Amino acid sequence: YVGTKQFGPSEAFPVLLGDIDPSGNLNANVIHQFTPRIRCKFASQIQDSKLTAAQLTTDYRGDDYTASLTVGNPNIFNNSGVFVGHYLQSVTDHIALGAELAYQYGPG
Repeated sequence: YVGTKQFGPSEAFPVLLGDIDPSGNLNANVIHQFTPRIRCKFASQIQDSKLTAAQLTTDYRGDDYTASLTVGNPNIFNNSGVFVGHYLQSVTDHIALGAELAYQYGPG
């Protein structure tokens, strides 16, 4: 499914993508742009009726920078998951510098 909310002539939101195999396993993606600067993406995978993977990414686009935060496989029951932050700053018209910070936590 592709929605009707447009911020540009070649993009429409929300976008819902899904794939179910013959065994009933599901891969699903949802992409939505809330404002011209904020976009979220959610991806999940369900196998054997269990959520095996989930990832949520939020992107913010500034005038001369982009920041992003990703949360992967968060699990409050066993206190595990991954957080990744990205920052990309335009230095000149042709050069951008950035950084990435990743934090993975889990039991033990």
